[in-house]
Amino acid sequence: MDAIEASTKPIAITHTGPRAMCDHTRNKADEQLKALAAKGGVVGAFALCQFMARGEKATLSDFVDTVDYMVNLIGVDHVGIGCDFTLGWTAETCRWVFTGRNIDKDPHFQVSWPLLYPEGIQSAADFPNITRALLERGYGEFDVRKIMGENFLRLFQETWN
Repeated sequence: MDAIEASTKPIAITHTGPRAMCDHTRNKADEQLKALAAKGGVVGAFALCQFMARGEKATLSDFVDTVDYMVNLIGVDHVGIGCDFTLGWTAETCRWVFTGRNIDKDPHFQVSWPLLYPEGIQSAADFPNITRALLERGYGEFDVRKIMGENFLRLFQETWN
């Protein structure tokens, strides 16, 4: 919240989900998501099972539920995709990259290993599955384009120009 309030430009929360759907310490409360959107920011819906209500049983449909929740809460102009594919990395490499320290001693970092992706989103090659699922949920092409990347492009232009 401090970063959102202090920034004179929109910011991104690139990898998270709504805490209202899954009470994980890295997920964000509705008030945080609303504050981000009020300043023009973008949130990336995180496609890791550990951040979704159904955990290891999460599917593409559960991921789209996350996107739906955030779109309904803060608007389609403020939601993007925040996948974090680490295919082929060892658990130790992930630990180092994510924290730069020994996570076994960090009670705030609560992600189980290995990282698990929802059925239907196993790698970047599955992005067409996300597009198709959003269209099947009733999102129009223009809104799907925003969610799939144009919202982040807008944020980058506003922030770095």
